[in-house]
Amino acid sequence: MRPNNLLAKLISAILLITHFATAAQENSLAKLQSQGKFKIAVSIANTDNSGNTSLNLVPNQQVNLIVELYSIHPFNDNYTLPYFDVDNAVVNPPGDKAILEIKTIDEQQWFVQRKEISIYPLKEGRFSIPSLTATAFVKLDNQQVVSGTITSKAINFTVYLPVELQGVKNFVASSNVSFTLKQSGTKKDAQNNEVQSQSIGSAITYTYTLKADNMHVIMLDKLTMPKIEGIQVYQKPAIEKDVFDRFEKFNTAELTHSFTFIFQQEGEFIIPGQRITWWDLANNKLKEININAQKFTVGKAASGSGDNTAVQGETFVDSIKSLWTNLLKGKLADNNTIIYSIILLVVIIFCVAVIRTIVLHRNVLLDSFHEVNKTRQKQLVRDFSHRVSDKNYKEALNCLYKLAKLLSGSTTSLSALINTDDVHNQVRLQNLQTLAFKSELTPTVSITAHDAEMLLASLLKKQARCKKRQGFKFSSTLNP
Repeated sequence: MRPNNLLAKLISAILLITHFATAAQENSLAKLQSQGKFKIAVSIANTDNSGNTSLNLVPNQQVNLIVELYSIHPFNDNYTLPYFDVDNAVVNPPGDKAILEIKTIDEQQWFVQRKEISIYPLKEGRFSIPSLTATAFVKLDNQQVVSGTITSKAINFTVYLPVELQGVKNFVASSNVSFTLKQSGTKKDAQNNEVQSQSIGSAITYTYTLKADNMHVIMLDKLTMPKIEGIQVYQKPAIEKDVFDRFEKFNTAELTHSFTFIFQQEGEFIIPGQRITWWDLANNKLKEININAQKFTVGKAASGSGDNTAVQGETFVDSIKSLWTNLLKGKLADNNTIIYSIILLVVIIFCVAVIRTIVLHRNVLLDSFHEVNKTRQKQLVRDFSHRVSDKNYKEALNCLYKLAKLLSGSTTSLSALINTDDVHNQVRLQNLQTLAFKSELTPTVSITAHDAEMLLASLLKKQARCKKRQGFKFSSTLNP
């Protein structure tokens, strides 16, 4: 019995020590909170693509809930936030990664972790967001990591239904919506009212693409296609995508449907049109986007036209062969042969001139291609991100100088090329320069991948205002 008693006492001691250690950590974080050195803030921050704040919320509109943790000590890891429900609303679960910032408030430096949660109210009325409990991880001055929870206050927001939306169902609330249709085999939008000719057994594919800014794809209604007598309709699974623009800081929902129509009998057919109703948040107006009905004629005339084209193609090929035979034999039988000879000669001269121009001025054309497509700029952006992640700060700073020189043609002052309206960007640049030329006496500073991304965004955004992209212009001097 003694070994069993000893094992029981050992387990009890371990559990007791674990309990006291956890309690000590929670008490440490709770003490920071009681001293005003650790706090949480929850707010509704709705902005359009221009950065203008708007709290005139309507149903189906994306509501941005901002949850921020403030600490005078740095965070050791991303804070966690449990999923929560809101009645009569769709809640997009918060992500695992938090955005880290450094703010100075009343001459006190704060480390800030922020998460943004998208909420989509489905009807008008007052909505309540419950108290949220976040679990945080903070590193103290003695390098000890403490963890604990902090709870926010419940907040409310109100959604209004404009008069124009009363009785309207299945609408999209966004500042920018596009709805397009493309037909297989063509590059243009299929928006004309022309009657198309098809033959029995032929098939076409229509691709409908719906895009909406500041919206999640789950809020977009899927399209339906009714049965059409005489046409077999096949629908591919819808493609749903959410694209986030890191520099513009807004998300775009994209929903794509593909329908293939196989014509099985003769006659006239109509593929019904489609309509999207949306509330323009930028102008507070109800708008519609319509895709016209597509008309088709299926019959013998349609299939016959294709045969005629093939015959004409064969006749042209035969004419070219005959022309070459006559030229080789030194015979020009009639006026048609002379005309074909002149046309062929002009085409050959033109092709030779184009090839000669491309060969002589390939370097100029390549430079124009790189400038138009920004290949060097993209390569420098990738190199800068890799150097920062590898902690090769000297090479990272060198990439930043090269990028600045490429954008502005001058590197006299890198700080002048960074957006001076944001003090944090100047601090990030100073930290990068310090790390690039650090020594044993250099104070401890750091730069994160987010800091590097913000530096790039600031540099690219400022240069975009003062420099427009100029494409290659042809000059007659290139081909003297």
